[in-house]
Amino acid sequence: MALLDWSGMPIHEAIKADWKTPELLIEGSLNCAKTTVALDKEVDALLRWPGIPILLFRWTEDALSTKLRPVFESILSIRGVGSEWDAKQKRYTLENGSIAYAFGLKAVSDVERYNKIRGLGVHRIMGDQVEEMERSVADELRARLRPDLMGTVTGKNFPFQLTFVANPSDDEFWLSRQFPTDNRIKGRKLYSLCVFDNKHLPQESIDS
Repeated sequence: MALLDWSGMPIHEAIKADWKTPELLIEGSLNCAKTTVALDKEVDALLRWPGIPILLFRWTEDALSTKLRPVFESILSIRGVGSEWDAKQKRYTLENGSIAYAFGLKAVSDVERYNKIRGLGVHRIMGDQVEEMERSVADELRARLRPDLMGTVTGKNFPFQLTFVANPSDDEFWLSRQFPTDNRIKGRKLYSLCVFDNKHLPQESIDS
């Protein structure tokens, strides 16, 4: 099976190897490969724990369809991982039984704000561009990290982890408060990336 090459990129390698920290924030500039490494890690999880249910999201359905899903599908293709997309259920099912739900979280109205995620039980959540959503939605997501019905019935105990991917924000923004640069909050860790951490980026892109 083909793998994406993260060698010589120590921060990306650290992100891929961190399975124990309950909550991660991967923060970085354009072209630092923050979304790619986060999605590649979720593919690792889907393969590492057959049957695990996870959630991949963006704030809007349009951004998910045009940006996040194409990258995820490209990674699956590069790595030779077969899957089927169920448009009605909004989920990928891998050959080993693992499931990746993928949808936008934004609701039509405030009344329906949490309808898309309430009742959903997953063991991993990975959200891209999470600075676009409100803090209350992030707090609601944390309650979705719980055993799904099938896991409860079969007794499969998969590990939990929440990963946020975002562009840098000022110190007063809710994400910055929840993931301070000194990593002083137990159970949460900030990984900061920049373009110079991405060895695959052409020099002309770095220069620009």
